[in-house]
Amino acid sequence: MNRPLRCFAVGALLVVIGCTGSHDSGVSDSSRASRLEYLGFSIIPPQGKGWQHLPNQGAGRQLLGFDDLYIKAISPNQIEHAYVVAHRIQGKSSSPRILEESFDQFIKPKGAPRISSAGSAPPNCLGWQMTHEGTEPLREVASEQPSWISKHRGYLCSHPDAPAYVIESGYFDTFLRGAPSLAAGEGESFLHGFALAPLGVKVAQFTAGDQPRGVVLGDGALWLTQDDAGAVSRIDPQTGSLVAAIPVGKKPAGLAIGAGAVWVPNWSSNTVSRIDPRTNYVTATISVGQGPNDVAVSNGSVWVSNQKSHSLSRIDAATNAVTATIPTGGIPVAIAANDTGVWVEHLQTDEIWRVDPGTNQIANTIHVGQGRHIIVLDGSAVWVSNNSDNSVSKIDPATNRVIATVAVGRAPSGLAVTADALWVANFSDGTVSRVDPRTNRVVGQPIPVGESPFLMIADGRTVWVLCVWHWTNGTLSQISY
Repeated sequence: MNRPLRCFAVGALLVVIGCTGSHDSGVSDSSRASRLEYLGFSIIPPQGKGWQHLPNQGAGRQLLGFDDLYIKAISPNQIEHAYVVAHRIQGKSSSPRILEESFDQFIKPKGAPRISSAGSAPPNCLGWQMTHEGTEPLREVASEQPSWISKHRGYLCSHPDAPAYVIESGYFDTFLRGAPSLAAGEGESFLHGFALAPLGVKVAQFTAGDQPRGVVLGDGALWLTQDDAGAVSRIDPQTGSLVAAIPVGKKPAGLAIGAGAVWVPNWSSNTVSRIDPRTNYVTATISVGQGPNDVAVSNGSVWVSNQKSHSLSRIDAATNAVTATIPTGGIPVAIAANDTGVWVEHLQTDEIWRVDPGTNQIANTIHVGQGRHIIVLDGSAVWVSNNSDNSVSKIDPATNRVIATVAVGRAPSGLAVTADALWVANFSDGTVSRVDPRTNRVVGQPIPVGESPFLMIADGRTVWVLCVWHWTNGTLSQISY
């Protein structure tokens, strides 16, 4: 049975309670990963099979609308619960201690919680955890008393644009004493899927599978590399559903699209796979250097950074033949290319190399900030993220000089460009910054997208963010503005 969408207005703000569409009340489908939206808050539902969605419209609490509860029965000895509750706290919204006061009101009555990892909680959130021990058998399974243990953890979050509400997000692992504790992956992915989206910006999210390492958009699809699976997933960007899983080499990394194909570097196979997007089949496997990590396509050539053999490979896209191997004298990783240059990160330095495609030689070395770097081109400039300096550098390709340095969030990683903005994924903040490339200034407040935003791509007025929680569970956040 489907639950209808429920909306109402608070002032000029339209609020969606529950999901952005309808949910079946049966087992969840991991391809349907639409976020639950609450007054500018959102969270991705539990992923994986076996989850029962049980919307509760009772009046047990002062709720914005109702609870969303999810249950997964692992076995007669184990069960998991995930839930989201919106609490209305009018009368306290002006308090500077809104979260502490709400914690006392809503969380402490549950038992003996303690604040946990407050420094790593999402922005405007408090994290807590506690352990319960029960004396009643779990699901009528006899055992010694106390018979069950429940590990409970969660967040309590407020929104700066809607301070009269807080949202509680919780996760229980409940199991019989003596049974093995459940793996934390699904619970932590659920909790870290929390996002506080600025009002007026639409954020949607989809699952990105296990261990995603690269993402590209083209030919009407999102293409994701799945590290351990040795595969590329083709995703429908409208629905987030899996269209095809394409086997490639071992540990595929950063991929690119161009010259009528999807190009995938296979880090452990020392090859590049060429995928035909019309058939979803690999049509060529090309041997390159050791540890190919990233690729870029420009003007009929595919450029590959070979991290372990300290070189670049140039592939002719028409013949699939390697036409040049360029020693770098360092460790090349991230790469971007256009008709006039190939821009390459020199790992663990403040250097970006510019390779002349006419001579196949390093023509310039440009000093930027410190740390890891991602590179993106916008037609008139080269942008580089500096994850140790919390900044991005703007390079003028005509002079090969840094002409601006823009402070952003913590540990900036992926970059994307649209017609009017540079977008920056702040890995340690769980946010995305928007930079005006004309003024070289950050515009507005950072947009929270969830845990560990890593890579970004853009198309028109839509920006996609690949988040990787502990490099295991992946999510794709779609920002429309």
